Amino acid sequence: MAERVVVCIDDDTMVLDSLRMELGGRIVGCRLEMADRGVDALELVDELLAEGVEIPVVVCDYFLPDIRGHELLKRIHRKTPATFNILLTGQSDHAAIVAAINEANLYRYIAKPWEAEDLILTVNGAVESFDRDRKLAEQSRQLRDSEARLRAFVERAGDGIVTIDVAGIVQSANPAVSRLFGYDLDEIIGCNIGMLMRGEDALVHDGYLSRCAATGRSTVLDISREVVGRHKDGHEVYVDLSISEFRVGDALYFSGIMRDIGPRRRLEQLHAEKELAEEQARAKSAFLATMSHEIRTPMNGVIGMLELLEATDLDGEQRNLLSVCRDSARFLLTIIDDILDFSKIEAGKLVFETAELAIDDLVFSVADLLASRAWAKEIELVTFVDNAIPPVLRGDPARLRQILINLVGNAIKFTAQGQVSVSVSLRERAGEAARLRFEVTDSGIGLSTEQQARLFRPFEQADAGTTRRFGGTGLGLAICRRLVEMMDGAIGVTSTPGAGSTFWFEVPLPVAEGASERPDLTGIRILLVAQNAAFLSAMTRGLTAAGAVVEAVESWQEAQRQVPAAAIVGTPVHLVVVDDGPAALAGAFSEFGTLGAEAVAGVPVLLMARRDRGAISRVQRRTGATWGLTKPARPYLLLQTVAVAVGRAAPETIDQVMHRFGGAQAPVETVADLPFSGGRILVAEDTPTSRLVIDKMLQRMGLDPVVVENGAAAWDAFRAGEFDMLITDCHMPEMDGFQLTTRIRAHEAEAGGHLPIVALSAGVLQEEKARCFDCGMDDFLAKPVESAKLRQVLYRWLPVASRPSEAATADSPAAAPAPAPAPAPAVAAATADAAPAEDGWPVLSLSIYEELFGEITEAVRPDVRGLLGAFLDSAVELKEAIADRHEARDAEGLRRASHRLVGAALSAGAVELGHLCRRVETQSAAGIADWQAVAALVKDVETAFGRVRDAINAV
Repeated sequence: MAERVVVCIDDDTMVLDSLRMELGGRIVGCRLEMADRGVDALELVDELLAEGVEIPVVVCDYFLPDIRGHELLKRIHRKTPATFNILLTGQSDHAAIVAAINEANLYRYIAKPWEAEDLILTVNGAVESFDRDRKLAEQSRQLRDSEARLRAFVERAGDGIVTIDVAGIVQSANPAVSRLFGYDLDEIIGCNIGMLMRGEDALVHDGYLSRCAATGRSTVLDISREVVGRHKDGHEVYVDLSISEFRVGDALYFSGIMRDIGPRRRLEQLHAEKELAEEQARAKSAFLATMSHEIRTPMNGVIGMLELLEATDLDGEQRNLLSVCRDSARFLLTIIDDILDFSKIEAGKLVFETAELAIDDLVFSVADLLASRAWAKEIELVTFVDNAIPPVLRGDPARLRQILINLVGNAIKFTAQGQVSVSVSLRERAGEAARLRFEVTDSGIGLSTEQQARLFRPFEQADAGTTRRFGGTGLGLAICRRLVEMMDGAIGVTSTPGAGSTFWFEVPLPVAEGASERPDLTGIRILLVAQNAAFLSAMTRGLTAAGAVVEAVESWQEAQRQVPAAAIVGTPVHLVVVDDGPAALAGAFSEFGTLGAEAVAGVPVLLMARRDRGAISRVQRRTGATWGLTKPARPYLLLQTVAVAVGRAAPETIDQVMHRFGGAQAPVETVADLPFSGGRILVAEDTPTSRLVIDKMLQRMGLDPVVVENGAAAWDAFRAGEFDMLITDCHMPEMDGFQLTTRIRAHEAEAGGHLPIVALSAGVLQEEKARCFDCGMDDFLAKPVESAKLRQVLYRWLPVASRPSEAATADSPAAAPAPAPAPAPAVAAATADAAPAEDGWPVLSLSIYEELFGEITEAVRPDVRGLLGAFLDSAVELKEAIADRHEARDAEGLRRASHRLVGAALSAGAVELGHLCRRVETQSAAGIADWQAVAALVKDVETAFGRVRDAINAV
């Protein structure tokens, strides 16, 4: 509480002493302050007020030397209006005193001399009045504040608040009512509340008010209920209404609080729709899982049995029919996978994983997978990965690979000739994220603007003829678009009809910690022998980014001239890198030995050959190259091989780079057909067809399968014998794969050991795979089981002693080749005599037979002759068909016949004949303007056929 002071003012010191004596200690809660002049009194009041002191009473003499008392009190009143002022006077003029009191708005006056008791009572009464006025002022302030808060609450309330009388006339309403119903407040106040109701409700409401006023009974007071009002524009307004009554005097009023429940009703509707959609999604997901299992299970039998049948003895027609069946089955499986993927996306069941990934590994894996498909169409497949991309990123490698496989697969499908290139560049680097741009460019049929506009829609292709000609569901690109968008990326296409297309997508990927493993090639000069512009560009960009200086020539002859010349001028070449010819040349260097370092002044030679040319070690031996590397090559491996070849790195570093790519993985080529060295496999599968398929596959791989029909039988077999692996179906009668795995893992927890368990399931949902791993399984095989995938799993989990092996795998570089064994004399003579000098193609190459049988000995010579004889039998008919179509001037027929003989000849090792037939095919496909020139080519084919026939007879 603030300090309080009573101020006494008089110029007579005796009077001041008397006041001090009589009032001192007798004024409740106050002390005294004295002043003998007006100016001193004003200064005293200012000081007290500045210090926050309250002045309840001022007692002042009427006559002061510097100012009249009532004038002084007027000034004090202006400074502190709440103060009660008392005038002391000895003047007998009563009228003058009354005038002074009125003029100065004084509380009272006391005549001199005074009675002490009267003085004390008067001053204390003034103090009490001061306290009473201050309390009333505080109460008034609080009341005003309360009214202001209430008014603000009502004005700003989100709920509508309205007051009506017993006649239903609106007495007051807040702005929320206006917002809720669309009327201005002036339109509502003074009108019947029925204007805010629907017509039928308004009539009922008026009667209700009358009955309530008459009887005093109500069924709706003090309860909350939902009602429907009417907006100014006519639409319905849903509100939650609570009504109460109050009286002002004898008048009865009703107040209503209206809460807008329209959003809540819409939310409830959305919630109901959401629950319905979730129920439909659950049903869709269940249907998806069921159909996945039901469709893929029989497909497992179909594809598996076709693979086994393909390994049996079949004649040519049977093998062709089987090939059609196999390709159709795989195409059907692709369609099924597309539909299942799209269904998972639509059902919101597609789960993205996050793992570390290397972009060059990703691109290589896609190129390696699809290279054979491109080569089968004589299309060159070229890859490039920007060295500026961080070596390790984080993302979902499986989904990125799925997008790339779709785009590259489409590019190969719609390209008849030329090339397909895949490039990845760093778009931008922002902090810990990198935005990458993937581009797949082809030289195919191209797309019009209209076709591009609908290309990424589900179940749509460029035109109706596309499906008939090339097949497909039209889902692939739609799936790609959804996957990219789910990764916060963008996808698109630029294309010109007849000039090819570039499909691109960009995605942001977080950067993971990882040091660059790229070697430094600064100062290394490399001469690149290549004819394909895309391959040349990709190689140049990659090697240059590592610091190398790259020059290019188109032929080996140019390289032989340029290497010595460069050494003379002081810019020596450190390595010659030779591309095994563009696809159209079907291997310009891999068929004969001309690439020794001695041919280029002792400079080491790195040959890059397609995988379908054979094992790189054998290709290297045939050509005499110092180093060999298969295409497509991993960028890291290419740079490391170059570094080793020029002495910048030790040879063992290549093994370190190879180890980086996944440790114990089954080699791609040379190990693929080698048997395992024993291994006992327990198989639990309830479907008879699947049991037969996997049993035959395992037997062909050199393994010992024990096949049972359910989990219970597998459990008994497990307890009775020793096994190296268990492959179990997930869904079986009596005991399923999950229960079997749980039981085995519980047994191992007590007895020790760990049996590798591989799930075998037609279910492809992420939940199915997660359930397999959660219960303790080690790996997952999706039905239909393909032998290559089965081999990969076996290689991953079987003991090292059981795995197949070979000195050089298809993916690793080969070096320091041993001299190739001399060919059989008859073949060597035939080749040397018949090879055209201007082309250097051998008449007959036995490399393919060395791949199949090893060294051509007398023991295997009959088998080789049998294969060559079969080729001659078919080639005679094709050669005659070429002559017939030429005589008939049938360009398309000539192209088809020559194309068939190209494949047959090159597959059989008749290199010269194959290349000559390709020239005929190329001329025919381009449209024949000069039939005389074609006649000369056809004659060359006839001559080459005679030479290869003689060479075959000499084997």
